[in-house]
Amino acid sequence: MPSAGRQRRHAPWGVFLDGRLIGHGGLNYVPEFGETEVLWALHPDAWGHGYATEVARAALAYGFDTLGLDLIFAITLPDNHASQAVMKRLGLTYRRRVEYKGFKDIVWFDMDRATWKSR
Repeated sequence: MPSAGRQRRHAPWGVFLDGRLIGHGGLNYVPEFGETEVLWALHPDAWGHGYATEVARAALAYGFDTLGLDLIFAITLPDNHASQAVMKRLGLTYRRRVEYKGFKDIVWFDMDRATWKSR
């Protein structure tokens, strides 16, 4: 049986800089929410250079334009202001707080396809 990522035609990608792996990013289907998230995680040496925004923007384009997803979300801890800044830069909108994997106060941002197309 194919993996969920293969069935949905997406999974996180490696992020490389000058041939060196600096993190990962892309799309990930989250069964607990029944939706797909855009995600990124980079080595601290790669922070502050726009790489998270770049990989997340490419993932949003793939999700909306190629896969035809209706909604893509991103979540983070409330004190992760850097990730929230990336979410806002991408055009995602804060919607609510959710519980996820034992964390009771996760910040949820999302964007729908119509908003993506109209930007």
